[in-house]
Amino acid sequence: MAKENYETRFDNVLSSTNAKTPCAFCVKETSKYTCPRCNLCYCSTACYKSDKHLQCSENFYKECVMEAMSGQKGSDESQRKMLDMLKKLEEQDRDIQEEIEVEDLEERLGELDINSADPEEVWSVLTERERHDFESAVKSGEISNVIDIWVPWWSLGKDDKSRMNIEEVGNEKETTKEASGLPEKVNEKIHCRLPSVKQNIPSLNSLIKTSTPHANVKFGCIDVLFAYAHVMRLYNGCPEDALEQSMENLLQLSPVLSQNAVFDSVESVVHSSLSIVQSSKELCCSKELSHRSLVDVLSLIKGHVSSEGQCINFVECALSHLCKLLNGAKERLKENSKKQKQTTAVTKTIWLAKKKAEFLLAWVHSNINILSSLALSVQFIHGEVTASHKQHEEQKEKLEKAWGGSKPPKKRLLVTEIQN
Repeated sequence: MAKENYETRFDNVLSSTNAKTPCAFCVKETSKYTCPRCNLCYCSTACYKSDKHLQCSENFYKECVMEAMSGQKGSDESQRKMLDMLKKLEEQDRDIQEEIEVEDLEERLGELDINSADPEEVWSVLTERERHDFESAVKSGEISNVIDIWVPWWSLGKDDKSRMNIEEVGNEKETTKEASGLPEKVNEKIHCRLPSVKQNIPSLNSLIKTSTPHANVKFGCIDVLFAYAHVMRLYNGCPEDALEQSMENLLQLSPVLSQNAVFDSVESVVHSSLSIVQSSKELCCSKELSHRSLVDVLSLIKGHVSSEGQCINFVECALSHLCKLLNGAKERLKENSKKQKQTTAVTKTIWLAKKKAEFLLAWVHSNINILSSLALSVQFIHGEVTASHKQHEEQKEKLEKAWGGSKPPKKRLLVTEIQN
């Protein structure tokens, strides 16, 4: 019975056609048959089985085999072998399809310069499936397997055998000695990666002619440095690739830049920064990353390198880079608002944030020792929060082990009412 079905179906596939059209696959011979699946005309079995027609031909043979299997009572072993063979065919089909998709993607991206193209432009050429796969890879963390994790410029040299020893607090003589004592190769390696310091930094007197800076400005610097370091890590060292979004994230992280917030201690500013990050799914990948940003603040406050007889501190590099990023975002938003013929509130907020960052840069330029004196306090608080987090995780692990899962078991009823 199965044999008859097979022959009948094969006869249908090789059904004759009266039209003298060329073969759709070899384009040489006159077509003799029509595929019942795709309605393409072909001249021979060889063309029917060609690579261009694999999707139809292999599915046809699979169905024939399945029908033959259903009509025969073969042994379990023979059926298992047949199923294994079909699985291999499916895997081959999948591999072929993936190769086709890769070639198709290369064609779609062929006219774009990936290094300079707008991310939105690249995103627009992806299919729905490719976008979904990319977003899934980002959410699961699988994307880290194909993207090199950025190494912050302020941490370069720390893994070298000749470690960059940075002073604990702002001792000017010690600073000069250690900066100049940095191995030349490591020194050059760090300097070539440093963001350039803004030229012609104005004096504080020119910015605030009628008063002196508030004593709590130093705590505001910690808030801004934390936001800068976290955004740099969040965007894998390239906030320029999504400038408006990255600067909006920066303003979310820094109430000093966005809301004129004032802090009166290292403890208050550190806990504020950690709280903002950890309460936002958009900004927080993990508590470990937020704690890592605290270490980054410490590295920035204490970091320096010598160049041409001058000591360049890392805070000035970071704030100069931040001013450049904010200015770039401001210009881009300004250009967009001209097209839309309206000024957005975000544009004004970013402009004000840039002015505040420039003020902090001027303050640091003449008060770096005051900021450096806070390093020990930042280090102490970092030790406290990491120890607390570790203790919490250990306690959580014990409870989950006792519960047999992430949630406590439902309470059992100890007393039940007896109904008459």
